[in-house]
Amino acid sequence: MFGLGVICAIGSAVASFGSAVASFVGSVGSAVASIGSAIGSAIAAVGPALSNFARPVIECFKGVIAKFPELSIDRIKALIETTMKIVHAVMDILGINKHQMEQHEIGERALQNPEIKPEDYDTTEEYLDALHAGKYEKGKHPDGISDNAWTAMCHVVGTGLEVKAISEKMKMATPLSFFCDCAKAGLSAKDVIDGKGGGVLEKMRENGVTDASEFSRYVSSDSCGAPMEAAMQGFVAPETGLTSAQMIENYASNK
Repeated sequence: MFGLGVICAIGSAVASFGSAVASFVGSVGSAVASIGSAIGSAIAAVGPALSNFARPVIECFKGVIAKFPELSIDRIKALIETTMKIVHAVMDILGINKHQMEQHEIGERALQNPEIKPEDYDTTEEYLDALHAGKYEKGKHPDGISDNAWTAMCHVVGTGLEVKAISEKMKMATPLSFFCDCAKAGLSAKDVIDGKGGGVLEKMRENGVTDASEFSRYVSSDSCGAPMEAAMQGFVAPETGLTSAQMIENYASNK
């Protein structure tokens, strides 16, 4: 039921970094560039519903490699891992993850319960409720797929579902690239949203920004819209204390 024949293709593109999240990236050097085709084939195996959540995650992290070519492999790994952690923590702050599922667990439950379909629910939050009520056996995956490949796939699917749930809760577009840009700028999850109106995402919504990807244009010093400029005027990150200028500096550096 997991589409074993195709999903096993992920194994050739994924190697362990000693971390469940970091295992997604692949091994060093040329292996990083190879994530596209093998993982793309694996995504197709999870069915159209889940692939709609997984594919943007893959594309975003491929984009990280292209967007920051000066970064070392270790820095890219750290950036991707931080991005995924921020997404999960933001979901917790928003109260969406009321069952306290781990990111990997969300993806694993989705892959183990193909009969529970996200399109059958009005919101992703309701879909997550259904997944929590469904069957679950931690670590169970088809024969022929490595633990590392399965873990990577679970994180990819789980991250995609979390991003969608956050977008719905905030009633604005919050693509994964936004969270990656926040990580590059040095922000924490509570800097993104603190639940009290102080986070950058809350400031953006307050000022009429409808697509959080505008943050990238701001911190990369490209021209951004007036609502985004207004949101960042005098902004100081509530947890790290970073100013707008410091965020821009971090984003442009190899830190």
